[in-house]
Amino acid sequence: MQNDLDIAMGFLVKKEYDSAYQIIQKKLSSSLKRQDFQQAATCNLLLGHAYWTEKKLSKALKAFQNGETLLPSDPDQKVSTAYFYLIGLGKKRMALQKAEEVLRLDSKKGFATHRAFQLKGLLHFDRKEFEKAVEMLLDSTKVRHEKSVLTSGYEMELVKKLVASGNYLNICKQYLELALQVAKKGKGEQKQIKTLLANIKGQKGS
Repeated sequence: MQNDLDIAMGFLVKKEYDSAYQIIQKKLSSSLKRQDFQQAATCNLLLGHAYWTEKKLSKALKAFQNGETLLPSDPDQKVSTAYFYLIGLGKKRMALQKAEEVLRLDSKKGFATHRAFQLKGLLHFDRKEFEKAVEMLLDSTKVRHEKSVLTSGYEMELVKKLVASGNYLNICKQYLELALQVAKKGKGEQKQIKTLLANIKGQKGS
């Protein structure tokens, strides 16, 4: 039997936002009455991402902030707020501040730390600080080493650019070798990694 939040997620996937909001708000209210702050924070996360998708940015920010207020030491809440600051609002300094808070709070070095390192990599990439960006990629992959992040977004663009330019080959090689160990989603991803490693080897041998 599906729980209420699973049903709400189904409505969000179908972009039936009003139906989703009604369920989530009801669940949020009941969670607060029971002082179940973990579930209440989860409700706020769902609301934040839904409002963000609908471009209701002020409501999204309020929802993310409410989640943090309920669980101020929860790195998952903070990393979601960090990405909203960066991608939703373009507030890079606030995003970096939140990412640093995540790295201090996440003692288990879990998925929140992985995402925080990725976010810092994005910021370095945006500043054209490519070596630091690759260092963040390496750190993120070490933390979340059961899941390759190579082929998502800026990571592949960055590594390809650096390999083609002949810059920072050693750190790119470290990252690619680690990514190859965890590339489990099919031969396509492995082929891209092996091609880049071969290019590095060719440049070092020339």
